[in-house]
Amino acid sequence: MMNKKYVRFTLILLAASLLLYKSLSAQKSAQVKELRGFNKFIIQQMEEWEVPGCAVAIIKDGKVIFSEGFCFRDVWKALKVTPQTLFATASCTKAFTATAIGILADEGKIEWDTPVQNYVPTFKLHDPYATSHVTVQDLLCHRSGLARHDALWYGSSFTIKDIFDRIRHLEPNLDFRSAWQYSNIMYSVAGYLIEQITGKTWEEFVQERIFHPHGMNSRNFSFEESKTSSDFSLPYASIENEVKELPFRDLTNIGPAGSIISNLVDMPQWLLFNLQKGKLGEQQILSEEK
Repeated sequence: MMNKKYVRFTLILLAASLLLYKSLSAQKSAQVKELRGFNKFIIQQMEEWEVPGCAVAIIKDGKVIFSEGFCFRDVWKALKVTPQTLFATASCTKAFTATAIGILADEGKIEWDTPVQNYVPTFKLHDPYATSHVTVQDLLCHRSGLARHDALWYGSSFTIKDIFDRIRHLEPNLDFRSAWQYSNIMYSVAGYLIEQITGKTWEEFVQERIFHPHGMNSRNFSFEESKTSSDFSLPYASIENEVKELPFRDLTNIGPAGSIISNLVDMPQWLLFNLQKGKLGEQQILSEEK
């Protein structure tokens, strides 16, 4: 004969489970209602901007409530985009580099307002005053006085060290700290600075201190590695009103400015880290003030 206490406990458990199911169903129903028409909106925007494929995630209240691929990662083979599809994050990479600097600042290995030359004596710009006064923060705030000078790295065989050694020959077009001017090169310098301070390459440091703690296991730093995956996106551009496939571009020499490749499995973890002001679960990876 079944124990009455057991029956009572079972009924309570079933009732709690039913309430939880109804609660979750209501939440899911509310989310579905909030996102009604969203997929259609994404497709409309893709058509307007001539985008062959994309991946979208939405985070609400600390949770991923939407993660979906749209259209094609390979147009000619009609291969669909999935949440696992690898895409270049391009200049979103810069936020990882800034976070890496912030981690070193937390550890007392870098000071934001200390001149770069204090850490790397060989650092030199064309302007002697800027050379001795450019701080770590200046590198990341695009205020060195240099224009983009992207021809130095684009399509070249120069390494990060080669670029670092050659920036002294680039003439500034504005005075130091007089204006904001976007600079991939200064982020490359920031990556080189990380290497000089830690003894690890920028890639090694970012992987060890940011990717691994976040469980970001799908990401990489090169298209050559991406192409060994079974799910990666090809690059496209709209040329004369026609979407055309482009060759992959090697960004190794400017890696800290734009080489990270990732997907919807990993990137929401990075977004949550930022939304939670540097916390990963209960662990503070980066102090909020840094």
